[in-house]
Amino acid sequence: MASYTQEDSSTEGRTVYAKPFPKSTTEEFVRDVFGAFGSILRVKLRREAVTNSFRGSVYVEYAEPSAAAAVVANPPQQRHSSSTSSAASPGRYVVMMRRKEKDEKERMQQRLSEAQQRAADAVAREVAASKQLLAKEAEVGALKGEISMLRTQGAAQLERANVAHKARVTELEGSRAGGHPSVASHGPWGATQPALL
Repeated sequence: MASYTQEDSSTEGRTVYAKPFPKSTTEEFVRDVFGAFGSILRVKLRREAVTNSFRGSVYVEYAEPSAAAAVVANPPQQRHSSSTSSAASPGRYVVMMRRKEKDEKERMQQRLSEAQQRAADAVAREVAASKQLLAKEAEVGALKGEISMLRTQGAAQLERANVAHKARVTELEGSRAGGHPSVASHGPWGATQPALL
């Protein structure tokens, strides 16, 4: 029996993918359900790679493309294998043409490439944001340093002005106490008024 893992152009248009099936599904059960549409060459129960548990879906390869097209156009009613039963009325199977593995691999490669590009873009945005943050932190640090320097300069300038003002006050008070007559001015009625310092 040929493997489905190898791409075979002769199966194109003759293989369908179908689901859902219960865990108890057998190849004979699938052949019984889908055999009404035409001669079946192969049935593959899809299994998990690690656990080998049934995935609930199958590949059915027909001898003729017309049989595959017929089952896709009018999927059979779901029915339960003999080991399962259900009171609920089942619907139809989901049936579609099997995609070529090459197309599937290309699609997966495209999705991987897009995901890698999105990841690279996200990293680039994060790096740019980090650089902006570092630049802002450097600017904040520089501004804080400048503020500190201005405070120091301002305090020194105020201290010099304070010393100069005190010296002037002392000089003025000294010249007044030293016997210099206070300057008087005459008011409009001739009264003597002391000058204001």
